[in-house]
Formats: sequence, structure tokens, C-alpha cells
Amino acid sequence: MVTPLNIKITGVNETLNKLKTNFDKAKMEIDNEMAATMVDIVTMAKSNVPANLGQLRASINEKKNRELSYTIKVDVDYGQFIEFGTGDFAASYLSNKEDEWKKYAFTFYENGKGRTPARPYLYPSLKYNLKRMMVRFRQVINKYERL
Repeated sequence: MVTPLNIKITGVNETLNKLKTNFDKAKMEIDNEMAATMVDIVTMAKSNVPANLGQLRASINEKKNRELSYTIKVDVDYGQFIEFGTGDFAASYLSNKEDEWKKYAFTFYENGKGRTPARPYLYPSLKYNLKRMMVRFRQVINKYERL
């Protein structure tokens, strides 16, 4: 009869508990970074709005939906026309933007005959602040990678 080899591994539960603790801490820090970034996006977007459009500026806000989920909302019915422009102005402005941004802009398409130049306020803020957020995410991840 063959005698089985029994191996005892110690410290598994402690290691798993430490992983869970670190995961929870990292998740909380990432959520905090997201919240701060949403505030930064809104602040910068408001500062980018043309001075004569105070109602548009006042309508830009952020909201936490749940952990790791946020919404930025422009709560006037003309914000998209200021951001993207209309007609040929919109086509020109969007020509070098990401497909996702173009698709979003197209949801507001009416007839292609508008004459409003693009005066982007949200896109520049998103691009700038999301890039910074990703750097901070990497810092949080690096901090918790080590056990």
C-alpha cells in the first residue's frame, strides 16, 4: 500500500484576509479618486463655458450613483449645441474625435443645417482630467500590489 503524502500549507487564510483588506482599501481609494475627478471635470468644464452662458455653466453638475459609478450632467437643452456646434461646424469639430464621442454627438443631430460654431467646454475637461485620474489609479494599484 502506498502511503499518501500530506502537505500542510500555513498562512493561507491570513494571506486571503490581507488580500481582501487591501482590495477593499484600494477600492475605496479608487472611488475617492473618481469622486475628486468628477468635481475637477465639472469645475474645469464650468470655467470653459463662454461667459455669456451662465445658465449653461450653472447646469453642469456631478452625481454619485453608487460606489464606483458617477454621472456628469448638463441640465439645459442646448448644451450639446454649444459643445459640438451645429451643421458644418459640428462636422469639422468632430472630425478628429474618438468614435465614441462622435456617436454621442450624433444622437443630437437634427438636420445638418445649423450655424453655431463649436465652443467645447466638457470634452477638454474630460480628456485632461480622465488622464490624470488614470495616473492616480495606477498609484493606488501600485500601493496595494505588494502584500
